[in-house]
Amino acid sequence: MIFRVWIKNLSSLTIGGSTDLGEVDIPMNRFQFPGSSLKGAMRSSLHRAILEWGEELEKMGYKLTSCGEIDPDFIEKAHQERPCDVCSLFGRPSLGVEGRSKVTVIRDEEQEKKVYKLTRVGIDRKTRVKRNAALFSQEVFKPGEVFSFRVEVSDDPRELSLVLLSLLYLRYWRLGRSGMVDVKVENPCRGQCDELGNKLANRLEEWEVEE
Repeated sequence: MIFRVWIKNLSSLTIGGSTDLGEVDIPMNRFQFPGSSLKGAMRSSLHRAILEWGEELEKMGYKLTSCGEIDPDFIEKAHQERPCDVCSLFGRPSLGVEGRSKVTVIRDEEQEKKVYKLTRVGIDRKTRVKRNAALFSQEVFKPGEVFSFRVEVSDDPRELSLVLLSLLYLRYWRLGRSGMVDVKVENPCRGQCDELGNKLANRLEEWEVEE
């Protein structure tokens, strides 16, 4: 199942990564909001959706689990006998092929957006002190830009519903460095959605915030 997703930033949107190399990564990488950034946000969004809407979802027959972790170093520690529903869908990096993601997100080819570059200093997570020779770059997009992606997931109605749930909650969560976004999808069901999936698809078929 492949369907199209549009993301519109309602505030300034900051996208970027870090590097452990002793060089600034601006000359080597051009982010322009890659699919991996949206996929990571969808993973975090689904964690939050399950935490906040878990009881309501359970009444609809969806008893979902979430370990609440996004860092590979902590994901496996958070699981006991089996992975949570979020990690089963979006993958567990430490397991290689066995733990690979069931979701693929690809940025559509389109005209590049006007972007502003920032260079920041990496901070050690444990000591909260800046790291030597650890610069990283970020990109900032002005409000009102629209980005197009293709999302691929299996035809399994449950997995499709979880993907749509993650996209819906992005409207109420954040993307990048606390960026507010709106989300719209194009015909994700095609007869494959269950009751929850159909409700989510209907919510997502139009922008929530109109200009």
